Amino acid sequence: MEENLKSIYWEGNWRKEGDVSFGLNRAFRFGDGLFESILANSSELPLIELHLNRLKEGMKVLLLNDENSFLNGVQHLIENKLAELGYRNSIVRIWVFRDGGGKYTPTSNTAAFCVQIEERNNSTAYLNKKGLTIDICKTVNLSYSTTSKYKTISALPYVLASLEKEQSPYDDLILLNQNNLVAEATSSNLFLIKNNQIFTPPLSSGCVEGVGRTHLMNLENLGLVIQQKEISLQNIIDADELFLLNAVTGPKWVAAFQQKRYFHQKIDKISSMWYLSLS
Repeated sequence: MEENLKSIYWEGNWRKEGDVSFGLNRAFRFGDGLFESILANSSELPLIELHLNRLKEGMKVLLLNDENSFLNGVQHLIENKLAELGYRNSIVRIWVFRDGGGKYTPTSNTAAFCVQIEERNNSTAYLNKKGLTIDICKTVNLSYSTTSKYKTISALPYVLASLEKEQSPYDDLILLNQNNLVAEATSSNLFLIKNNQIFTPPLSSGCVEGVGRTHLMNLENLGLVIQQKEISLQNIIDADELFLLNAVTGPKWVAAFQQKRYFHQKIDKISSMWYLSLS
């Protein structure tokens, strides 16, 4: 007996299910996957190992098979294409998702992937001249889970927070967790400087384990001790300096949070060491 066919409306037409190659995979249907955004400069992918390590750990948590050989193949494909393009300044985006069908219970744990390479026209190697103004996100709260440290395709909290940011007068927003403690910003980890020490929220706050965060914590000769600790809004107000960081944009100093104003004396050195470490 012939298997029942499903009709699917996709990209303006009704199609048989087998004709829809990308739209109804598990990434689209359930957010069943991970992603990375990787900076490529004119000669290399400076933080590629940290990105691939995070993907590898995330694939283990999602029970996706053969993460080592799979990611080696993805890296080889990307590096070959970038060499063909002449290693222009660009952003490489990788989506890794579970292949196959099923409902909540998958029929396969085989990984599939998609890669996008986009030329980056606004690449910079210096600290932002105008400090950011930030406030608190009111529509979203984060919470810790087994997947919160990874960049999952299920990113609705960050989408909603970014929409709130776009409708506000601020450059970014601080996302709090269920205990009203600081987790991170809409697309960056948050750091504050107080009495010659750098503090950042722990992973238990619900923040992403950012590649930029990991790289900064591994840098030597910063001259400042970096500690993970729970951060309250009062800690933000009491801070000497405040900055946001992700692996693509680098450090961005914050000039104002509500009524508090900040300078960037120590952040200047941090930024210089950051960009020097990528060259």
